[in-house]
Amino acid sequence: TTTPAGDTIAVAVVSFGNDPTPLTLPTGATVAQALTAAAVTRGAQDIFVSGEVAEDNDILEDGDVISIVTSTQAGSTAI
Repeated sequence: TTTPAGDTIAVAVVSFGNDPTPLTLPTGATVAQALTAAAVTRGAQDIFVSGEVAEDNDILEDGDVISIVTSTQAGSTAI
């Protein structure tokens, strides 16, 4: 059986020092759902989707890349 086009999206979860994790998720999936599917705990890390700061409830689009970075990697200057 095949899944009808439009029912799923392909995204990737990337974190420094690790290979990208490709995921196929249902259309309308959120950042939190992608992180769960990739077995990633958000913790104190920053999350970006295709270069933009992301929140857990943001809806993903086909082809999005979710980047998981520490504050230092994100360029934070807070001390």
